[in-house]
Amino acid sequence: MLKALELFGFKSFADRTRFDFASGITSVVGPNGSGKSNVVDALKWILGDQSAKSLRGKEMTDVIFNGSAGRKPNAYAEATLTFDNSSGLLPIETPEVTVGRRIWRNGEAEYLINRQNARLKDVRDLFMGTGAGASAYSIIEQGRVDQILQGNPSSRRAVFEEAAGISRFRTREQEALRKLERVDQNLLRLTDIVDEVEGRLNSTRSQAAKAVKYREIHQELTRWWLGLAADDTRALQFQLNELAAKMVALDAERESLTSEHQKIEADEKLTEHELSALDGEIRQVNEKLNGLRQEVAGDQATVQFLKSRMSELESELTRLYRQRVMLAQRYDASFQEIQSSAVRSAEIQTEYAQRRESFEQQQSQLVHLDQQQESDSIQLQYQEQQLRELERKTQQIESQLTQLAAQTDSQQLALLMNEQQIEELREKLHHAQQKRTVLHAEMNLASTDHAQRLEHLKSVQSQRFQLIGTQDSARERLSSLREQRSAAMARKSVLEDLESREEGLGIGVREILHRARTTRQAPWDSVVGSLSDLLDVDLNDAALVEVALGSRAHIIVLREYQPLLDYLGRSQAQLSSRVQFLAIPETEGSDFRQPAWQGTRFIHFPLDHRRLVSLDGQPGVVTRADRLIRQERGVHGLAAAVLADTWIVHDLPAAVRLSAGEGQGCRFVTLQGEVLEANGAIALGTLRTDTAVIPRKSELRQLRIDISRLDREIERQEQSVNITYTQLSAADASLEAAATEADTAATRLAEVRSQVSMAEQIEHRLQTELEKAHANRAAVETQLHHLQTSQTELTEEKTRLEEQCRSQETALQNARHLLEQTALARRQLIEAINREQLELATQAERLAGWEKQSARLAEEVQSRLAQRDEAERRVQEALATRSELTLQMLNASALTDESMIEIESLAITSARLEHQKQELRSSRSQTLQLELKLRQQERKLDDERQAIVMRQRDLEHAFAAIAERLQEEGHPQPEELAASEHSALKNYREQRLSAHHETTASEEEAAPLTSSDLALEDITFEAIRPEVDAHVQRLRRKLKLLGSVNTESLNDLEQLEQRYQQLAAQLQDLVEAKATLEDIIRRIKQESRKLFAETFATIRTNFQDLFRKVFGGGEGDIVLEDPNQILECGIDIKARPPGKELRSISLLSGGERTMTAIALIMAIFRTKPSPFCILDEVDAALDEANVERFTAVIREFREDTQFIMITHHKRSMVVADVLYGVTMEESGVSKRMSVRFEDVSDDGHFRPATSSGAA
Repeated sequence: MLKALELFGFKSFADRTRFDFASGITSVVGPNGSGKSNVVDALKWILGDQSAKSLRGKEMTDVIFNGSAGRKPNAYAEATLTFDNSSGLLPIETPEVTVGRRIWRNGEAEYLINRQNARLKDVRDLFMGTGAGASAYSIIEQGRVDQILQGNPSSRRAVFEEAAGISRFRTREQEALRKLERVDQNLLRLTDIVDEVEGRLNSTRSQAAKAVKYREIHQELTRWWLGLAADDTRALQFQLNELAAKMVALDAERESLTSEHQKIEADEKLTEHELSALDGEIRQVNEKLNGLRQEVAGDQATVQFLKSRMSELESELTRLYRQRVMLAQRYDASFQEIQSSAVRSAEIQTEYAQRRESFEQQQSQLVHLDQQQESDSIQLQYQEQQLRELERKTQQIESQLTQLAAQTDSQQLALLMNEQQIEELREKLHHAQQKRTVLHAEMNLASTDHAQRLEHLKSVQSQRFQLIGTQDSARERLSSLREQRSAAMARKSVLEDLESREEGLGIGVREILHRARTTRQAPWDSVVGSLSDLLDVDLNDAALVEVALGSRAHIIVLREYQPLLDYLGRSQAQLSSRVQFLAIPETEGSDFRQPAWQGTRFIHFPLDHRRLVSLDGQPGVVTRADRLIRQERGVHGLAAAVLADTWIVHDLPAAVRLSAGEGQGCRFVTLQGEVLEANGAIALGTLRTDTAVIPRKSELRQLRIDISRLDREIERQEQSVNITYTQLSAADASLEAAATEADTAATRLAEVRSQVSMAEQIEHRLQTELEKAHANRAAVETQLHHLQTSQTELTEEKTRLEEQCRSQETALQNARHLLEQTALARRQLIEAINREQLELATQAERLAGWEKQSARLAEEVQSRLAQRDEAERRVQEALATRSELTLQMLNASALTDESMIEIESLAITSARLEHQKQELRSSRSQTLQLELKLRQQERKLDDERQAIVMRQRDLEHAFAAIAERLQEEGHPQPEELAASEHSALKNYREQRLSAHHETTASEEEAAPLTSSDLALEDITFEAIRPEVDAHVQRLRRKLKLLGSVNTESLNDLEQLEQRYQQLAAQLQDLVEAKATLEDIIRRIKQESRKLFAETFATIRTNFQDLFRKVFGGGEGDIVLEDPNQILECGIDIKARPPGKELRSISLLSGGERTMTAIALIMAIFRTKPSPFCILDEVDAALDEANVERFTAVIREFREDTQFIMITHHKRSMVVADVLYGVTMEESGVSKRMSVRFEDVSDDGHFRPATSSGAA
């Protein structure tokens, strides 16, 4: 429902103007030219109208206020429409929706939904299917009435489609069609790509075959070359090892000489060392003699010093003896003083102990009194506690009596309520039992219905599964057919490639055929074609015909021989290779009985069929070879010319027998492909299929037929799949409906079961509650009896406790008196203890003083004892020093004597060393002569070693050459080869052994090598190396002869295969996507057809009723031009006002057309109400009576639809709930105002005295 319209700068509304719309009918009135219709234009503009003409302008910026005599033009125009969305009509989850539009003078514009920027598409989608769009039936303005009636039947459909709600389906259908168009384009492009990749794939397959052959030769070459390199490496390594062994022997001998040389040098060094050592010893002996002499002098000086030191030490000992005696006397005096102090201290301690014992006795008495007092206090507390306990029990009994009285009252009340509850439960239980019985009956009915629905669902599912199985089978058959077609297309591409390259034809034949195609000069203009091109043969007979033709298959067929003879007679005639020609006149019904010459022109060699031998019916004969030719392509007699002398027989013995008998002079071809020539030559062996022209052409022809057949089968299978898919869609719909019905029945059954279960639970609960109520009543009665008994017992117990309380109070007073006497005796004893404790403290202080004095005397005794010990230690040190000096004097005297003896011994040693020095000098001279001989032997060994090194260098150079060659070719290093199993000798032996066992192999495969006839175990690598090297070179030449080989074609083939499969899968996906989109479009059309048919029927019925109502009779109808094309056909309107004959709409008067249009619009509104309806001066052409009928119809719809009516008729204003006036108080500027009904004149203008009161 419209809530408000706000305008600013829109056309004549220069100021911000707001129209608030209420439910019911709102009327906008005002004089002509005041701007009333601008309100309708604003509504259309907001809802997305893009036609400036429909807004009464030339361009869209004309809606901006363009100024007036007193106002400037506005920079922009803005209009905002507010909807009440509390009913959820618009697909936005807000209670209020605002839609706005702005436009600036530069042409820029924007749409707003809830104050947020939006697109035109968003605005249109918002109102799609609601009947409230800019072009929908909710806005009926001036001239629109005639547009609906006078428009062509096709354009009239838009209103009905909007009413049927299929406009959104139209949009979806258009989007699906656009997607389908894109899919078709992608499908076309992808099909081209697949065809291109398929062509490349076939070409790559041919290259891959050549690459495979190259790889086989390359692998063979690699095997032999690596074996040769490995054996060469092993031979080089063997020679290097031998040289290394010799080098080791020489090095060992050289090392022996070097060792001996080193030994001699070591002896020389030892001798030099010994000489040097002797010189050193002699120097040392001399130095030692001098040192000993100096030591003797030093020892004598030491003895004199020690004697003077001994004298000083004796004087020190005398002084220390006197000091030791004085310190001992002081120690004895201090010790006697300590003993007297200890006696006095013992006396004081005895006195202190006696006083301490007296104090402890008093303390013991105090403890006894404390215990007595505590015992009395405990006894008093116990008695007080017993009294309180008795009082507490008395109070508890009183409280219990009070509670028992309350409980008795409560139980009596509960007994009364329990009786009432039992009566209520009995009544509820009776009602619950009746309800359960009714629900059980409903459950049985629901269960029966559910079982029937499930049985129907299973039946539909079974039918659907059968359709799915049929569809899967059809798809598998379709996939199989597509795979067969793909394989046939691949084979056809290969054969067409061979055909385009004229593979199998000689170079000369191809050259002549090329000349015949490119020039019209003689003799090439007389060329008909090659024999293979002119003969059509069945595929099963093609191989036999190819064998029967032999070299004749390459014959060039001419119309006549004369141009060729003329050409050959000229000196410039050249042919690149040998070519066969055969002339056959190319005339209808020609044969070889025609004359050979036409004037001077030689035409052909005539052939007389009567002279041909006939072997029909002979044993072993199948047929004559020319009869296998199916068609000669207009050159009659061609097959007989080349094959009339050739017969097809079963086997070679039959051919031999016929050739020697009746068939002498004929050629014979067996079914196995063997050929017996007329001269007796026999041709055996297999035929190369890649160069066989006739089989290739026959196979290519058959492939084309097969592909055409497969295309037809694929098309039929696709139609079958589509039919099955349609049936499956219908089954899905049936299954969905059956499932919905089954779910509904199951839901109903579950609800009834739930209700039954709930009723049973309620019945059980009520029964349980009733039993509990009876049990509660018995329990209450028992409890009431117990309460009365307890009250009597508690009253008696209360009397007894009160008597005990009085006795306990008397005993408590006696205990308190005894406790007071004990407390008085305790205070007196505490005072005596305090006096004794003061005396003990005085005695303790005196004892502590004596103990301090004793400690000081002990410290003094210890100090004097330490001084005495120190004096004793010094005496002992002086005695030890004296003994040490005495010993040193004795040692110095002994050393002097020993030095004198050693001096004499060293003099003898010095003489002996000089003699040894002379002997070593003589030995060194002999060693030098032996060293000279060893040097000569070492030079000889070095020369031999240099020769071995040169040989090793040559072998290593050869080894490096092998390594470099292997590295260039990407093979392992020589060391790895030598360690591997590669070996040319091993390959050779295996080759010879294979040649011995496989005698049927070809000569090149059986024995590519020609070594001498040695036994395999006696063959050495050196003997076969030249042959192996020659074999490797032959393989290299074979690789070179292959020319350019695409070695990557194998990898490319795999990649192309994968890409082809991927593209084929994508192609299949696109085909399936296309089918899905077509199915979506079909479903949209189906749903649209259903909705439109239902809506059209309803509108038709409503129109017939409303037409009679607005005209007061008559007859009106709307019909489809073509009911079979319900979604495309036009809609025609038929009207017969009362009292008139049925006539065309164009012949109706203006009022009649208006009333007819109003009846149609209101019929649409009755079928599908729009949230609002704008009527812009629709009643302008109506008279008073028709206005009454018009307003009566409007009043009928005011409850369901909100009307905004712009009118000049006062009778139309009468039905309005709110009146708005639009006037131009300022020239060119419209203004909204509220008016009263009496302020409007009969012609719709405002009276001169117009007030601003509310209507």
